[in-house]
Amino acid sequence: MRNILFLILATAIVNVDLVKADYAIGFNATNSMISKNVTVGDAFLVDLYLFETTTTSLTDHGLLGFGARANYNSAVIQTTGANNAAAFPIVGGSPDLSVNGQIDVYGGSTLPPKSSAIHLTTLSFLATSVGNSIISFGDYDSLISDFTLNDMPTFRDLDPSIFPTSGFTYNFMVNVTAVPEPGSLLGSSAIVLTYMMRRRRKRRKLPISSTDGRLSNHKSIDKMLHQVKDV
Repeated sequence: MRNILFLILATAIVNVDLVKADYAIGFNATNSMISKNVTVGDAFLVDLYLFETTTTSLTDHGLLGFGARANYNSAVIQTTGANNAAAFPIVGGSPDLSVNGQIDVYGGSTLPPKSSAIHLTTLSFLATSVGNSIISFGDYDSLISDFTLNDMPTFRDLDPSIFPTSGFTYNFMVNVTAVPEPGSLLGSSAIVLTYMMRRRRKRRKLPISSTDGRLSNHKSIDKMLHQVKDV
């Protein structure tokens, strides 16, 4: 099914010009996020972006297609799918979840987006057990131009620049902690309740203010009676 996705690329990619530009995969719009803290049972998202830092190729030409594979610790988290950005509606069989601990994502565009930071897809995960999991992204297929620049007529292969070494070089760390025990939650509630009760008792013991209606009125009446007697 994946061949359907890149059918429009197959006839175009004849001359593969290895790009020397500095491209990188990131996990948010500013390329500053590398980890997430969640608790067991939490559903969470990991966004995938393509960034360009030293050229304007993406801004000038746009990105025609992308493809990446992610490995993760299936004993700690599980993937539940992925949704491509609106710019990449051609999905073929993406995402591919057929292998436990692995997800393949790819997409193609009829109107290649032009930007130095392009949102590719959003992966969905579920935290299932306490522990840590690195989600590692790498080249889906070294024999195919997964990330393809829309610079007709060459349609340059960006993979060698994005994945300069073999293996999975972009890591996103997920730290999964346990859900707080009900007992600890009750303990916290009891502390708060005790504090509130003590404050209420203190307020009841406060002397009546001189501005309180009853006390101030009594004093005023006594004073007036004494003045009348003196007269």
